Amino acid sequence: IWRSEEPGRDGTVTLFGGDSVPLPYEGQPHTIPPGARACGIHVGTGRSHIEIDGRRWCGIRIYGYRGGAGVFMQDSDPSRYPHHIGLRNLEIFDCGIAGETEGKGVSIAGDWHSFDRLIIHDCQQDAVQGRAVNHFRMTRCWLYNSRPKATDMSAPFNAGRHHDGIQIFAGGLMRDYLVEDCIIGPNLNQGFFPTDTGTKPRHVLIRNCLF
Repeated sequence: IWRSEEPGRDGTVTLFGGDSVPLPYEGQPHTIPPGARACGIHVGTGRSHIEIDGRRWCGIRIYGYRGGAGVFMQDSDPSRYPHHIGLRNLEIFDCGIAGETEGKGVSIAGDWHSFDRLIIHDCQQDAVQGRAVNHFRMTRCWLYNSRPKATDMSAPFNAGRHHDGIQIFAGGLMRDYLVEDCIIGPNLNQGFFPTDTGTKPRHVLIRNCLF
């Protein structure tokens, strides 16, 4: 699935979730408009070998979704999580539900995924979060928060919502991660957090990155 490169049809593709008001700072009220959608792209159970490519930096923009994620890869059957999903040249921002611990840029699950030239910023929680991830590659991406909290300009707007760059929080023994040529930050809680209770990553390589 590619953005067209045909002259006259090669503009930026926008996937808009229905809420044009940016997520508020922590504690500020926010009303989700009727009809706002939960996620921009849903890669469900058993899906595999799919590439989504904006064909240039920010060629596809995904924002204003009020649910789980801008791109959602989880489903009900862990034995059939998606695999071999490639995301490239996307900008994902302003996704999530105010005041909730939900709303990632990408909710990831499964094996053999590759992310390249993604810009993910200012979502309600983590830029990338998920479970049971093996053989993962992320290259030339930028994950960050840019907006401050109005009542505390030294903190990001979503302070308190556990806003990491990448967190893998479940899945047991996992292996083979490469994060290369990326910028992670500013204004995140933890930059790269591939482990939690019961989660044990092996063969993790971070190379040429700026935190």
